Amino acid sequence: LGTLLSVFEVGPVIGALLFRTGLTGFNSRLPLLVCFVLAFAVDLLRQKVPILERRLCEMHVQAVLDGEVQPWSPCWQRIRRAFQRVTGGEDDPNCGPMSAPQLTVTMALTLLLVLPY
Repeated sequence: LGTLLSVFEVGPVIGALLFRTGLTGFNSRLPLLVCFVLAFAVDLLRQKVPILERRLCEMHVQAVLDGEVQPWSPCWQRIRRAFQRVTGGEDDPNCGPMSAPQLTVTMALTLLLVLPY
């Protein structure tokens, strides 16, 4: 979630810088400003109220214990391994399969942050 919020905090800043060039397609900077403020507020809420993220972690652990977490498809794993061979990157230990609660929160947060656009 932290990476997603960082992308939505940096994206509007870059968009505001590119606004003068006409590459953004917006008539005003207002959507960029609203998106930055919204991402900053959600990130601040996540940091100040840790019970939300703690509950999400509990739900993920329960899903792992219940066996509800499925690995990525074999096709996706082959693509990741091929990409790592080409780039020389190492496997990220934090890049495991997502549980239903994690996927739900990630998608809801993405939809919320895309709303101003």
